[in-house]
Amino acid sequence: MPLVDVIILTHQEELNLPHALRSLKGLDCAIFVVDSGSTDRTVQIAQACGAHVVTHEFQSQARQLNWALNTLPLTAMWTLRLDADEHLTDDLVQEIGLVLSNAPADVAGYLIKRRVYFWGRWIRFGGYYPTWLLRLWRTGKARSEDTWMDEHMVVTGGSIGRLKHDFIDENHKGLTFWIDKHNRYSDREIMAINAPSEQGARQHVGSAARRGAHDLGPGRRRRRAYRGHRPPDLLLQRGAAL
Repeated sequence: MPLVDVIILTHQEELNLPHALRSLKGLDCAIFVVDSGSTDRTVQIAQACGAHVVTHEFQSQARQLNWALNTLPLTAMWTLRLDADEHLTDDLVQEIGLVLSNAPADVAGYLIKRRVYFWGRWIRFGGYYPTWLLRLWRTGKARSEDTWMDEHMVVTGGSIGRLKHDFIDENHKGLTFWIDKHNRYSDREIMAINAPSEQGARQHVGSAARRGAHDLGPGRRRRRAYRGHRPPDLLLQRGAAL
């Protein structure tokens, strides 16, 4: 039985996925890739690395992840969520192995710092680092809130620890994809605002945050930075200079 089951959601990720998979080589893990109809080499790349690949229609990140948690044959004691455009540092891989082997019984999950790179440069300032995210939890102890955007993992009990080392967020698809992605994010945020049931979910998550029960994502900070509060040319200049 592996120490960790890793879940990666994918769609057209042939440029990013090899970096994510390569970073897991030193981790005692089983890899599950949930693909939503890629027509590039995503599936072949995942299979070549020994990942268990399943296909499921995409509705939202939260629903896709919850479907995976409900459906995949997860057998490890711990579950790690990793996006296709993210990878673990060698230091983090070593730390995960050491920490999980001696984790106190009351710890339900661990927050990990995300380090974002844009055009090859680390975005260290502007309130974007450190961003603590709940990416590692005891299997069966966490689920994603059901919202269109800025989904958070919520644990069902126990305490939350913090790991020392970072994971890396670095998308290799180029600037056109980056702009299109954040336009889609804006659409999803409008859908979330217009969904009354999700307003209740956001209030619930806000309460959980005050109790320290879920990850501490960038949320509205990212929206302010990416959606209209600075001219695009200034944003690009700042990103290139960081």
